[in-house]
Amino acid sequence: MGGGLSEMGMNVKMPLKKSDESSNCERSDGRNLANEWQQSHPKGKVVTDTYDLMSIDISNTSHILGVFSPSHMPYHAVKDDETPSLANMTTQAIRLLKKNKNGFLLMVSNTIRERGGRERERKGGRERERDL
Repeated sequence: MGGGLSEMGMNVKMPLKKSDESSNCERSDGRNLANEWQQSHPKGKVVTDTYDLMSIDISNTSHILGVFSPSHMPYHAVKDDETPSLANMTTQAIRLLKKNKNGFLLMVSNTIRERGGRERERKGGRERERDL
């Protein structure tokens, strides 16, 4: 779960923010990877906002593909209510994965930590680290 609507070839409903424009990558092959994924996972759910993510009927879902922004996920301090928090995404992942009677490994990543120093502090990295 994360960002990447443009890279997946999905329709981007929301306007690109300045921070998304520099890293925007639209597919040139015309493929919609989310549609292809859905065909391969008929009991899976593709979700693009908080409401859809938190409304998933986990008992009737095999996989979740959550893509919530055109490019990188917005910083926690500036995200809107339609964008799920790291806690929302982790909660739904655990609910789905714990159906596996053989156990599971869940890796939760906060890539903001890898994008660096002063910019991270300025744009809300502390809030995202707290969320993590």
